[in-house]
Amino acid sequence: MSRKMGHTLTLLFFLIFLVSLSSCLLETPSSQATQPESIQLLSPVIKLENYNVLIDGYNVISIISDEECDIYYTLDESIPSKNNGILYNPNEPIIVDSDVTINAIATKNGMKDSPISTEHFYQLQSPVITVLDGDVYMVASIGCDIFYTSSLSLNPSILQQYITNFNPKGFNGEITYGAIACKNGFINSLPTIATFEKLEPPTVTLLNVYAHSGGSSKKVRFNCSQGNIRYTYDSLMGGFITAANGEEKTFSGIITLTCSSHMSGKISSDSVSYTF
Repeated sequence: MSRKMGHTLTLLFFLIFLVSLSSCLLETPSSQATQPESIQLLSPVIKLENYNVLIDGYNVISIISDEECDIYYTLDESIPSKNNGILYNPNEPIIVDSDVTINAIATKNGMKDSPISTEHFYQLQSPVITVLDGDVYMVASIGCDIFYTSSLSLNPSILQQYITNFNPKGFNGEITYGAIACKNGFINSLPTIATFEKLEPPTVTLLNVYAHSGGSSKKVRFNCSQGNIRYTYDSLMGGFITAANGEEKTFSGIITLTCSSHMSGKISSDSVSYTF
């Protein structure tokens, strides 16, 4: 009886062992049941090139990734994906000429799409071109560089950097300026176009010479086609005197008068000198 019970217990323990073993074999830990998550790509970098890097006069945006992958971007503020967006081609940079918001992601088979990169680029305000006290001035927002050209340039496509107010020399009549404001990190401004007239130089005519015991005196007449005349001479020790068109003045001894024409809103004439 005891031997039979021993066999029964042995069989029972053996059955329990088999059940336990099968349970272990059938059970799959959750860490093994779930496939390991794909590695996520890094976000691409959106870069507005320096303001002097242009294509057909437009600013250039580049998108850079450290990994070999495809980059999709949008310019309408929507979310980019393989099914929505433009496939970025490094050989065809993005050109822009106004405010823009650009979204971009990196994608690659077998890897998780990158987080979205977003950049906003704003266009600068156009500079102001004006004439003050006979000189040309150009003004833009703080920190901006101004580049300009004129109808007198030998090559209007080559821009000069504006440094300070100036008076173009060697001509009379109309002149047209075009100028843009530039600053790294911003889209170049739209051009400002302004046309001004440069006055003709005045003339000084000798009317009479009067001899006297102390030497001689000369009477002269100032003439200009527009505005008035500013003149100076050595003994004036700086500054200038204003004369109206047709005004007559008398000077003693030998004198050299340096004169120019001036009128509000117009570029002053080149200076001319007369010695009497």
